[in-house]
Amino acid sequence: MLKNKTPKLKIPLRQAEHIALTALMIAAIAAVVLSITKLCIGLIIDSDHKRAVQDYTASNNATVTKNEDGSITIQGYAGGIPFGYIENNTFCDGITLDGISIAGNTYDEVRNDYYKRFNALKSSIFYTVSYGSNNYIIDASALSLTTDVDNVLLEAMKVGRESDTDFLANYNKRLEVSKNGLEFTTTINYSEEALIGFIDTIADELDTDPIEPYVTLRNLVGGGKPGVGTGGSLADVYDSMVIKIAGTDVAEAIFHYGSSGKYIDRDALKDSILDSYNNKIYNKTLELISTEVQPTGNVAELKSGFGRITIFNTDFSTSGTNRSRNVQKAAGMLNCIEILPGEELTYNGILGPRTEADGWLQAAGISGGKEYVDSPGGGICQVSSTLYNSLLMVGPNIEITERHHHSIPGSYIALGLDATVSSYGPNLGWRNNSDASYFIVSYADMNTKKIYCSIYGTIDPNGYSYELRSETIEEVEPPEPKMIAEPLWPSGYSKVVITPRNRYVVNVYRQKYDSNHLPVGEEEYLYQDIYKSVQGEIHYGTGSASLPRPD
Repeated sequence: MLKNKTPKLKIPLRQAEHIALTALMIAAIAAVVLSITKLCIGLIIDSDHKRAVQDYTASNNATVTKNEDGSITIQGYAGGIPFGYIENNTFCDGITLDGISIAGNTYDEVRNDYYKRFNALKSSIFYTVSYGSNNYIIDASALSLTTDVDNVLLEAMKVGRESDTDFLANYNKRLEVSKNGLEFTTTINYSEEALIGFIDTIADELDTDPIEPYVTLRNLVGGGKPGVGTGGSLADVYDSMVIKIAGTDVAEAIFHYGSSGKYIDRDALKDSILDSYNNKIYNKTLELISTEVQPTGNVAELKSGFGRITIFNTDFSTSGTNRSRNVQKAAGMLNCIEILPGEELTYNGILGPRTEADGWLQAAGISGGKEYVDSPGGGICQVSSTLYNSLLMVGPNIEITERHHHSIPGSYIALGLDATVSSYGPNLGWRNNSDASYFIVSYADMNTKKIYCSIYGTIDPNGYSYELRSETIEEVEPPEPKMIAEPLWPSGYSKVVITPRNRYVVNVYRQKYDSNHLPVGEEEYLYQDIYKSVQGEIHYGTGSASLPRPD
């Protein structure tokens, strides 16, 4: 089968080159024509813009002229219509502040006038608060008044000055405000927090807490302050109880009802003041309202729970007259001492310095840690040691804040349980860490020569009590005594000047017991004492046998 074929056009080579050249020429001519066209259009547009600018400038312009008084005159045309105004830094016509026109006034003039009225308002605020025979004044300072006038005036001053360049817009705004007016309002604020603080100051002065049922003691023995007690009123006595030691009336515990208290109604006073102020009543006498508050405790329960918590005694039967009298005096000064909750007391703080002028007698006391010498108040360390044991036996509620053991152990008390004191040296201190008072009842029985120190207060409802134990874990003898010759003493005479003392290491423990005297928990380790050894001294005579013996 035969297929059809499309015949091809054959052009001579020279003729093809001529056609291509012609096409290039046509394209070049077209480009030139397009460029010329754009140029012409641009020239036409530019010419129209310049003509438009010239026409606008001819009918819209403004000039700014500075005047001799410092003001500025602004004049111009807009759409061929003239406009103008003077800028002299005053509020525009039509502007009022809190209903008062401020047009034509400067910022400072308006501000000063406003603060005159504001200060006059503050001076007019005078609330008198009466309570019984007392009057208290609450003035504007209690409200801590403040105003936003400065911010308001800044906003008012911006009116008619909205643009730095569009003077016509500023001019039109001024015309609008002058015609229609524009009101600005300030706000005066008070501080409720400041008022509450002021009221709290008054109420804190007038509030009286209720007095809970309480106990006072009255000293019934000599040696200290007979007839003197721990205070309290005799107008609210519920009952009393005599405290005896060794058959002697030592103190009287007096139980008091207490009294009610009064609390100022702080919220009511605040609301009364603010209600008057908000209703523009600035001068008024207000009554304080108070609420009576009764004590929550029960005096009968107080009495039934009151009693002796601890008692401890030591023997001073080997003491001479002076030492015994010092013990009696110290015991009497401790009797009926109250230890308030959280209070810290010290032995020296209660007794004061021991001087003969204050009635303390010369008696033997430790000097230099090695020997005994007579000094005023000698022997009162036995009283401090007795008190120390009684305080320790209260338990953790009494914290011993200061205590020192003797350099020479005493024979009247176990090692580790003594407490030495001196007027300007070692002291005994204790703090009441409970929320109830403790009372010291102390008595020196001059017949049996025993000193008693006991602690009274609210008895543990579980019947718990404490006992002490000391344990010597080490004892070491000192070196042989020193032998010191005395040529002015007769031969054959000698004297022990310093008695040798052993070294002791002692641990002290405290055990808690229940109401059946059965141990509760493990024994508590309290502390360790170390008593240093003391080397003795023996002085002997080496002189003539005819020399007198020393006193």
